[in-house]
Amino acid sequence: MAADTSTSVQETYEKLWVSEFFHDFPHVDFTFKIVNSTFDPNSDVYRQSLLFWALVPVAICFLLWLVFLIYFIFRCCQGNRKSKGRPSVCQGLADRTSYFHWLVSIVLGLVGFGFYENENAHHGIEDVKDSRDDVNDVLQSASNRIDTLKILADDVLSVLSGSLETAANNITNASVRALAVRLISDIRQKTYDARGYLDKVRVEEARDSSLDTIFDYEYFRWMITIVIFCLYIFILLLSLVGLLLRSKGTLITSAAVAVVCSLFIWLATGVYTGLSVAAGDLCMDPDTYFIRIAHGSTAEVAVTAYIRCTDPNQPYKQIIDNATAAVTQAGVSLNETVRLARPYNISGLDKPVADVNSDLLYARGNLSDLMATVGTCETLHHYYISGVESACTDTISATALLAVVCCLVATLCTVIIFCISCLWRQYAKKRLQSEYINVDDKDPFLPRPPPYETDYGTMGQSGPQPWTGRVSLQHPNGSSSSDDQVMTLIYQHPYPADDSPPPAYHPGKFVQRYAESGPTPSSARAYSMK
Repeated sequence: MAADTSTSVQETYEKLWVSEFFHDFPHVDFTFKIVNSTFDPNSDVYRQSLLFWALVPVAICFLLWLVFLIYFIFRCCQGNRKSKGRPSVCQGLADRTSYFHWLVSIVLGLVGFGFYENENAHHGIEDVKDSRDDVNDVLQSASNRIDTLKILADDVLSVLSGSLETAANNITNASVRALAVRLISDIRQKTYDARGYLDKVRVEEARDSSLDTIFDYEYFRWMITIVIFCLYIFILLLSLVGLLLRSKGTLITSAAVAVVCSLFIWLATGVYTGLSVAAGDLCMDPDTYFIRIAHGSTAEVAVTAYIRCTDPNQPYKQIIDNATAAVTQAGVSLNETVRLARPYNISGLDKPVADVNSDLLYARGNLSDLMATVGTCETLHHYYISGVESACTDTISATALLAVVCCLVATLCTVIIFCISCLWRQYAKKRLQSEYINVDDKDPFLPRPPPYETDYGTMGQSGPQPWTGRVSLQHPNGSSSSDDQVMTLIYQHPYPADDSPPPAYHPGKFVQRYAESGPTPSSARAYSMK
């Protein structure tokens, strides 16, 4: 019930600022025209205004996909170009991965909060459904009681009163017999009056196709939201594993899955935004909507009384009181008839009297129950307020927070995707650089081609010279001709001397001995002339 109903003595609920916030959203149809923001799910134009807000996050998702496409094409075309001057943002991010850890932790916390609000939304909708079911149970029970009372009234009017009148005709005293017949006629009339009052009590079960649709699909909404959040937990954990292992493949996989699944989280954002706008419109004035649903039905006045409940005596208290008084008067007439007929010991009178008395007692009990349930508005108004509070306090708060959580998760995951694209490039560069080993050219155990350094190795007289400080290849005898250098390299002794170390170790003095033991260019020419 609206909070501004100051004359009500019944329960009330207060509108939350969230309802006003979403109700103030511009309601735009597909032609971009402003439409009425009154909650009316049966209107095509109003449904378009809700669908408009549901599609806005989806449009953002497609725009981000285009940005991702352009960005990754640019990164692929950029290749492995080295940055000029100062280090890039990606290099700084690779050196400070703790920021990435904090970002992933924040998103995981938001996902956990989303699980909590999803349960709140589910419980809120279930509470609304329970309240609707309680109202329908009361109305169904009242309808069954009214039908039973009508059957009892018809039984008294037709069968029992006739049997009672037949038995009363056996009274020998004419005046007493006439009085007894008049009392039986009064019983019949009071029963007829009570049945007429019952015809004025009209109760119908509360039915709303929009609410039925929400209740039918609530379980699927709840489960799909859980699946989406679980999927994002998997994506975030996969990115953390890739970060800890510095695995380019794992990071690329997590980024690809995140890009594809971004449609789901943005779609969830749109769904919860649309639901929040609809709930805000409903909660601004729920009384008017539910009264409009009952418009034209036989129970319109009763529904209005139950919803607003400005007068606790409405809607049927007076009618049920009159029916109860008629039944009570019929019971008094029955007792007077029995008192008059008792001195005459009329056979066959006891059974119809007992049956009529039992029906009247049962009718009074059912009328008392009707008074407590549908005669006054307190019971049904309490269930109505409980349902409205569940929808306009718990459910709308949960759906609004779910919309915010989904939007934040989608936005932060977009940032994470860009960060991952930087990290896998930096990790790939570092791994490529780590495959090359820096060689110390002063290492005495590093193999070198002979014979241009005579004292190379630990057995030499001096330390090895750097590669940049060594001279060109020359013959040991000092000849600098190119032929001598070539021949020196070609005709080196193929086998080591007896006192040589293992082949992997070539100290300088032994290398010089190998070179000197081989044929020189001049001796080779002399041998050829012989």
